[in-house]
Amino acid sequence: NIDVITSEVETVIKDLSEGWVHNTSPSGSWYIFHLYNQGEKVENNCRRCPQTTALVGKVRPFMTGCAFGNAVISVITPGTLISPHYGPTNCRVRCHVPLVVPSGCKLTVDLEERQWRRGVPLVFDDSFLHEVSHSGPSGRRIVLMLDLWHPDVSVAERKAICHLFSNFNWIESSR
Repeated sequence: NIDVITSEVETVIKDLSEGWVHNTSPSGSWYIFHLYNQGEKVENNCRRCPQTTALVGKVRPFMTGCAFGNAVISVITPGTLISPHYGPTNCRVRCHVPLVVPSGCKLTVDLEERQWRRGVPLVFDDSFLHEVSHSGPSGRRIVLMLDLWHPDVSVAERKAICHLFSNFNWIESSR
């Protein structure tokens, strides 16, 4: 499945203007391509990556229908630093599925350095302080990021969280 996902990503990455968002970082470049954004399917992007979208849909317990759930292709270039930051909640864990990992790339979570290995999922609680860097000389680091329900959150709690933080409620409450 890693090869299937990587192949689709290599196709859509050729045009970083269509469907991609250039995220803010103090150095380098960070691009994201949402398949799901705050629990809602991004139809145009999903049509461009149909096999990846189908695979994401099979992942349980992937968060959908909730403002905290995302499925994103994340790309950083050499020299990129994603500043230390906290995720918005501890009701989820974030799963990185590394697709392309050049030398010099690392993830630091709660002061613990972690290395990506192609095809080996790396799961962490992004409510802890974390940062990403690519100090290598070349190549893009490409990761599929999935938000999963935290294993300690019960089904009843999931339903309540989805009710309180559905995408619609999230948007309405910010107006």
